[in-house]
Amino acid sequence: MKNILEVSELNGQRFELALEQLANGLGFVFDEVWFRRDGNVLWCEAISPYWEVEHTDAGLRELIDHARSRFEVLRTSSEVFKMLVSVFEVKFSVIADHGTGTAKIIDSESL
Repeated sequence: MKNILEVSELNGQRFELALEQLANGLGFVFDEVWFRRDGNVLWCEAISPYWEVEHTDAGLRELIDHARSRFEVLRTSSEVFKMLVSVFEVKFSVIADHGTGTAKIIDSESL
């Protein structure tokens, strides 16, 4: 994904910057999940590792579960993240990254 901050550690200046970006409506990637705001919705979007491959229901559910687990890791590891997202509706989806943009494959409500 182009120009999206990626974090691997849940502490330090880079993580603080990621939280600041989320607060300002941008977002960040943590462990192949893009966390971003859209209005009063926090989207937790698993980035599909597949290229031009058909996605099975089981594979899509696995990716949604991965997004849910990463959300829980952030929520339980960071009080700032927990407070920041507490006011948002949280939704989960799977996206494909095409290098020049992303496309939603499915959201958790459609599975």
